[in-house]
Amino acid sequence: MGCSWHSPPITLRPLKNSEQTADFSLDKQTLFFSGKEFTFDHVFGQTASQHKVFSAAVKPLVSRFHAQVYNDDLRDLLSPDNVSSGVQIRDRGNNQVEVTGLTTHEVTGSDEVTLHLLPPQILRFLFIGGHARKTACTHMNATSSRSHAIFTIKLKFSRVGEVRIFFFFFIEPGYFTISSFFSQQVNERVTSKINFVDLAGSESLKRTGAEGERAKEGININMGLLALGNVINSLSEGRVHIPYRSSKLTRLLSDSIGGNSKTLFIACISPAKEDKHETLNTLLYASRVKRIHNRAVQQITSENEVISLKAEIVWLRKQLEVFQVRLAIATTV
Repeated sequence: MGCSWHSPPITLRPLKNSEQTADFSLDKQTLFFSGKEFTFDHVFGQTASQHKVFSAAVKPLVSRFHAQVYNDDLRDLLSPDNVSSGVQIRDRGNNQVEVTGLTTHEVTGSDEVTLHLLPPQILRFLFIGGHARKTACTHMNATSSRSHAIFTIKLKFSRVGEVRIFFFFFIEPGYFTISSFFSQQVNERVTSKINFVDLAGSESLKRTGAEGERAKEGININMGLLALGNVINSLSEGRVHIPYRSSKLTRLLSDSIGGNSKTLFIACISPAKEDKHETLNTLLYASRVKRIHNRAVQQITSENEVISLKAEIVWLRKQLEVFQVRLAIATTV
């Protein structure tokens, strides 16, 4: 088998005054310049918009969902009912998880206007989810968060190209050569995910005065933070077993902490003397997070395996032709 390559798209910038008489012309895939012809996957003129170029070479998809972990129960914050039924966490291996059953909103536009509007659109869904988040009044906070919230943005890019694999077969010395090539359109997908996590603060039942349902919520908040703290400790100490599965919160964050990611941890502390215990615990949390080393690599999936199998079929068929030719030569001799 021979080699493979990708032919890139070409765009032309606006011409300067001194270049207006340059000897060139173009069509959809060919550029003619100074009497020479150059062929690419796509050729775009000076007036081609960013939308046209981007749509032809890259297909973007931006989606987001917003969830809360309330009493160790995963709930959909973008669902009108804010329910947990049907929401599941599935393990994909290598600390990768996938959440199914959540409301997902997609953005499929790719022109400058749509890209410019992405932040306001995302902020609107963040506001909707934040408004639906569970809060309640305690002795320490009039609107205390009763859950840990996770807002996820997923980005997927499909890069379109072509792979050509060449085959060369030599029958016998002095005889002819059979050559051919296998061509296949390729879609290579790059995926990224951003998790924005708002952890509810640890609670002392004595200080909050929580009772009944509020007390249950506080206990579950602390259990989630404890589970996350155990994960952070295990990662910072380099242990072999990391207890990601000890809570839904840690399962959701398994690919964000100690996994294939870059993580920014923001600690919120109080200068008040009466909060020194919570402040110290938060600072210890942050200091342990500093010792965690993540290893971020691109998540790229392609159709190379399918292409390889198709190329193998072509290869075997050509080999069969070679053997048939050799058999015919041997028979005539």
